[in-house]
Amino acid sequence: MKTKFEPKEFLNEVVSPDELRAATLERTLTAARGHRRWRRTVRGAGAVAACAILATIILRESAPTVPSIATNNPQPASSTQTIPGTDIRLMSDDELLAMFPGRPVALLGPPEDRRFVFLDEQRSSKTRGASGRPLNF
Repeated sequence: MKTKFEPKEFLNEVVSPDELRAATLERTLTAARGHRRWRRTVRGAGAVAACAILATIILRESAPTVPSIATNNPQPASSTQTIPGTDIRLMSDDELLAMFPGRPVALLGPPEDRRFVFLDEQRSSKTRGASGRPLNF
């Protein structure tokens, strides 16, 4: 004949109530310590972020302002040179580079054969002439 199954009696045989209480208490304390550690970490990170923002604001306010050299529409120099018979104005290297603020550009090559290059663009067939050489500007 089958005996009646009692879950409490079975658990008491496998694990004593004192051991079960101790294990449950230990897990609860471990979880509480982890939660407390997380709260402290978040508070500390918030304090560090607030200090960093405050320091950035103070440094920006106290930093000397440098006048901007590059403008979108550079003013022509007082001694502008033009190509005879045309309205084409010759500009200096600095004036040409100032027309593209915020973009990486360069003038490559010797003064008699300079090439104007946008450094942030991929090479493509659109920027090449019929001969396959890059277009000179």
